[in-house]
Amino acid sequence: MIINLGLDINDEDDFDQIKVAKFKHNNKIRQAWELMMTIPMWYSMITVPILILWPEYNESYLLGSWVTDILWLIDLGFNFFKANNEIDISFTDTALTYFSGAFIFDILATLPALFSY
Repeated sequence: MIINLGLDINDEDDFDQIKVAKFKHNNKIRQAWELMMTIPMWYSMITVPILILWPEYNESYLLGSWVTDILWLIDLGFNFFKANNEIDISFTDTALTYFSGAFIFDILATLPALFSY
């Protein structure tokens, strides 16, 4: 039984003949994820300046910071499956495009925070 989640399955991909799901811009799952990711974005924008100015409050925000950092890490992996809305490219091309673009900034923003607690 196949459940359709509104994903575009790329069966022409040469990545070990695996069917890879790509989330296009008009995909409901992708839109919900992007909307949900505004919550940790706002949390970080508010709490980071507070914690820089008043580091004694760091323990109060520890759980929220962990949850935020884990969500950013999940989003980092999710970016490999985000396809351009006009171009139908393979998973390998999508990954290479992400590696050559925003990946380095995402990894530099996400990993140090996870190891600093």
